[in-house]
Amino acid sequence: LRDKNMFGSYVYFTRQKPETFVPVEVFISKLTGGRAKTSEEFMALVTSPGFDSSTLKGVDIEGSDPWKHPPLDISDVPKFQLNYLSFGDELGKIALKLTAMIIVCIGLFYLSFVSFIRYDVR
Repeated sequence: LRDKNMFGSYVYFTRQKPETFVPVEVFISKLTGGRAKTSEEFMALVTSPGFDSSTLKGVDIEGSDPWKHPPLDISDVPKFQLNYLSFGDELGKIALKLTAMIIVCIGLFYLSFVSFIRYDVR
């Protein structure tokens, strides 16, 4: 992956060629039919009272359909493998925390028992 500079290029995210990317201003203008040209104008338009969001559906913008591009080649990406631990290994991982928790519980029980015994009912 490092040899391909995968994380430093668009190839990590899309197979679409960078020169075919649609600038955000052009995308917003085509999506809204020219009613908004910047993202601020777009947000003002869609949050205005009485705005009908169905006008944004069905607009065909060249280069925005992800299904028209080939899928990413992820054959080089390592596959996740779940490694199960045995019961003994799991117990070994939590032994110190479990011991500390048991000691704290015994100590708190002892303190509450002593305070209960020393309490004068009269």
